[in-house]
Amino acid sequence: MSSKFDYLVVGSGLTGSVLARHLAEDGKRVLVIDRRKQLGGNVYDEKDEAGVLVQRFGVHVFHTDSSEVFNYLSRFTEWVPFSITCLVSIDGKMTDVPFNFSCIDTFWEKEDAEKLKADLLASFPGRDRVPVIELLHSDNESIRKFGEFLFENDYRPYTCKQWGRKPDEIDVSILNRVQVCLSYDNRYFADKYQFMPKDGFTAMMKRMLDHPGIELRLGIDLKDVSSLGEHAVRLNPDFDADRIIYTGALDYLFDYKYDPLPYRTLNWEYKTYDVDKYLPAPFVSYPLHPTLSRAIEFKSITGQIIKGKTTVLYEYPLEYSCQDKGHDPLYPIISDANKTRFMAYREEAKKFSNLIVAGRLADYKYYDMDDAIARAFEIYREIK
Repeated sequence: MSSKFDYLVVGSGLTGSVLARHLAEDGKRVLVIDRRKQLGGNVYDEKDEAGVLVQRFGVHVFHTDSSEVFNYLSRFTEWVPFSITCLVSIDGKMTDVPFNFSCIDTFWEKEDAEKLKADLLASFPGRDRVPVIELLHSDNESIRKFGEFLFENDYRPYTCKQWGRKPDEIDVSILNRVQVCLSYDNRYFADKYQFMPKDGFTAMMKRMLDHPGIELRLGIDLKDVSSLGEHAVRLNPDFDADRIIYTGALDYLFDYKYDPLPYRTLNWEYKTYDVDKYLPAPFVSYPLHPTLSRAIEFKSITGQIIKGKTTVLYEYPLEYSCQDKGHDPLYPIISDANKTRFMAYREEAKKFSNLIVAGRLADYKYYDMDDAIARAFEIYREIK
């Protein structure tokens, strides 16, 4: 007798939902479950008491160079063009992030600023952006001092606060995300497509999961409806499926058999102000503040027009503990030791013939949204 479902997808975030939709359109019967009571994973958003559309699990803005990813999501949403701009507060002054020529104009005397900008263009011909790490290793003294200024006033304090570790303890793939623009370009991202979903991410995800072949059940943890057999994950009858696509944390699934994987998480503080606009930019970073990492004004991101009210989110990074039920694992802390521990969990997962793992937590990777969707495409092609 065949199972009730062909696939059980664990997690209604981007990777899980895209896979569920692909499989349903192939005629498969798909059950999607999520331990949260809201769909959409970390991109879940809703209107607060002031009527401002806010994101509840960390701020997300969509950007990609992939036409495949953009065109796919366009099936489920209309878009509002949006290019992120961000300011950083250093010693009472505001300057653009990514750091660019305006930063040099702000903190350098005019003659020295012009020389530094010329040196940068000569040292990195044909390049629009350069990682701060490269500036620190430059043979040019003025460029090296510029790199040191950025390192000491933003790079080091922000990294230590955000990740809870020294820069040399963080994988270079994370550190290389900090770029310097060799121009006055103040766009945070340079991707071809930069938009926000017109009705929000939750509305987009609801449309994605609105298919007769998909059933959605919220507030359900996989571990409450399954058990680990010797070679397969056994499911309770009401959740029976031929195969399981798991997008959650592997250390949690396997009861921390090889010790917990380290993550960073966030405390979020939402404040509503009785003004049209509160921050000087959609994102403001505070690298030198002892606990606050950044503030985000949602109306500046979503394009909402609400007179006399605005909501700002303040983010405070902290270490995640698997014993703390009040926080979720958000940012994998990538290092050689943690990669080794993660691979032990991946090998453990391979022992279960009906288990497929994919997604930010299951892959223990720092994914942007388009990465998570591209990962779903990859897994779907492997299934096909």
